[in-house]
Order: sequence, then C-alpha cells, then structure tokens
Amino acid sequence: MIMITNRQSVRQICKDVVNNLLSSFSGDMFAFAMGLMLLDETGLALSFGLSMVITPIVNLVGFVPIGNLVDQQPHKRLMIIFSLVRLLALLGYALVITKFTGRAKILPTIIFLVINAWATTVNTTAYTAAVQELVNAQHIQSLQSLTQAAATFASLFAPVVATVLYDWIGFEGFILLEFAANVGAFLLLLSMKFFDNTPTLTTNPGPRSRYKQFLSGTNFIRQNKFLLLIVSLAILINFFYAALTVGLPYAVIQVDHYGKAALAFLNTLIAVGLCIGNLSLNFLPKIKRLSPILLVNTIVLGISYMALFTVLVLKLSRPLFYGLGGLVMFLIGLTLAFLNTPLMVYFQEHVPKNLLGRVAVTFTTAVQTSMPLGALLFSSLFQLPHSQWLFLGCGGCIIAVAVAFSKSAILSEHDLS
Repeated sequence: MIMITNRQSVRQICKDVVNNLLSSFSGDMFAFAMGLMLLDETGLALSFGLSMVITPIVNLVGFVPIGNLVDQQPHKRLMIIFSLVRLLALLGYALVITKFTGRAKILPTIIFLVINAWATTVNTTAYTAAVQELVNAQHIQSLQSLTQAAATFASLFAPVVATVLYDWIGFEGFILLEFAANVGAFLLLLSMKFFDNTPTLTTNPGPRSRYKQFLSGTNFIRQNKFLLLIVSLAILINFFYAALTVGLPYAVIQVDHYGKAALAFLNTLIAVGLCIGNLSLNFLPKIKRLSPILLVNTIVLGISYMALFTVLVLKLSRPLFYGLGGLVMFLIGLTLAFLNTPLMVYFQEHVPKNLLGRVAVTFTTAVQTSMPLGALLFSSLFQLPHSQWLFLGCGGCIIAVAVAFSKSAILSEHDLS
C-alpha cells in the first residue's frame, strides 16, 4: 500500500474541493435553468422533477454493472472516460435542443438526462471508491466534510444566480457555462494524483459471474449487522425527508399563505445548516464511534419535524414564523450534515477497498429510490385536510426508528471494526 503524506493529502483536498465547487455550482445552475426552460416551453409541473424521476430509474437498472465496473477498472481512468462522455452528451444536447419546440423539447432532454445520470453515477461511485487513493486515513473526514460543504454552498446560491442570469443569457448560455465549467473540472481531475490506482477485480467474467461478483457487495452489507442497520436507517430518513420536500412548499404557500419568499427563506436556512455542519466537521476530532452520532442526530431530526409542525399550526405572525421556522430548518440542515458525512467516512474506513464500488452503488441506489417513493406517498397525503399533522407523525416515526435501532446499533458496531 502506497503511503500518502499529509502534505499530499492537503494538496489533493484543495484540488478536490475546487473541482467539486466548480462542477456542483455550474451543474445546479444548469439544472435549475433547464427546469425554467422546460416550464416556459411546456407549462408542465414535471419540468423541475424530470431528473428526480430519471436518476433513480437509471441507477436501479444499472447498479449491478456499475458496481462491478468501478471495482474492475482504475478509478481515475473511469472518471476521465465518463467525464468525457458527459461533455460529449452536453455538446450533443446543445446542438439538437434548439431544433425542437414546445413539449417536443422533453424528448432530447430525457435522452440527455439518462446519459448524464449514468455518467454521474459512475463518476460518483468511482470517486467514493477512490477516496483512499487521494488522501491518507487522517484526512478522510476533512475531505468528505469539505466536499459536502462545497456542494451545499453550490446548492444554496446556484438557484439565485441562475434566476438572475436566465433572462440575460438564456438557456443556451447556461449550456455554454456548463460545458466550460466541466472542461475546467476535467482539467483539475487530470492534475490529481490517484495513489494505488489499481482495479480490485482483475478478471473479466461472464454475465452470471458478474452478477455473483456484484452480490458479494450486497452480501457484505447483509452479513454485517451494523452496516445493514445504518443503510436501513439512511433509507428511512430519506423516505421521510420526502415529506419535507413535498409538504413544506404546500404547507407554507397553500395552507398557511406565508408566500414564496417565506419558503425560499426556509430552504436557504436548511442549506446554511448543512454548510455550517459540514464545515464544523472539518475541525472536529476524528469520529471514533458512529452509532451515538447517528442515533442522537436522528432523534434530533425527529424532534425538529415535530417543532416544524408546531410552527406551522400556530399561525404565527410573519416575523415570528421567519425566526422560529428558520431556526428549525437550520437545525434540520445541521443534523443532516452530522448524519451524512460521518456515514460516508465510516464507509471509507470499514468497507474493504475491493468492495467499495459495489457497496457504494447499492447504498446510493437504495437511498435514492426511497425518495421518489416517499414523494409519491406524501404528495397524496398532503392533499388531505390538516396535513401539517403529517410532520408530527413523521417526527414520531423517525424517533421511534432511532429508539428501535439504538440497542442493536450500539452492540453491533464492533462487527466492522
């Protein structure tokens, strides 16, 4: 195993954070501008939800070959190839989108989103499997927290900037910006050093053997009780997070009539909480025990849902709603940061390198699939009278899950140690 020095780790972190900030900021602006373009051209409410529908489907169809591919190929080579695939797809989309009008624009957009989802999933999975090739063990937590903070910063400001620029440069301008940003991110990727960048699967088996190889990743999750518990917990949290994504706009605008500005403010506060939480993790000591962190923050998340219910049903004055609602959303964002980043660090430290690709893509697919399912359910439930009570119910369910998992999680954490 090649030893990576602290100096090399810090240099890699700097490059990776800049790469992540550049690609995330441009990607989020591009996605928002695409939603605006489709909404203008088609008038369909699905305009901003196409990616949410397409990405989980692509991951579900492709998670077996993607998992094996990531563990069979050098990660840097794989990321270079699929970054080029995305650039070519973006170029092709730019050339054809202007030839379609109205609702016909949905067809080339769907084709692009399918290719983009495939390339992005491969790159994300390869990156997750390659973290140990970029930094040493002492810097994994810093790398994960800072890259997450960069992505959150992008999600916080990208829609605002995209809204301002959309009327000025149009959607075609955003395609050019996205292409230029991806070229910059690609050059940064080329400059990064991947230590010990060798494939963990060296054979090229037939279809049946490929499936068996992939099952070794899912079997690793099933055979390690603590890992199975935290994957299940992540799926459930993501499922209930859909209630916040779907229900908060409806409750704030349609039920309580606080308006779009209030909703934007609350969404901003959750992003601020995520960003500050991830930045603070960079300065905290290395987390040695994951189960107390996950359980405490899951309970706090459940309490925050209940507090949000209270804020929504009390019919507060606008200033008080902004203050208390903003505080609750900030706490939710902070809590999510302390749930997501330590979990990814734990994956890096306790899943064998030769299984990381398959384990990571299984985890990502399971978690991403739970959100559309939650969105479908809660979209129907929030149409019912007094739907704010759903936040109280979701908060109670989250706390119950944390309590139910607590004893088993604490006792089984040593399984991967």
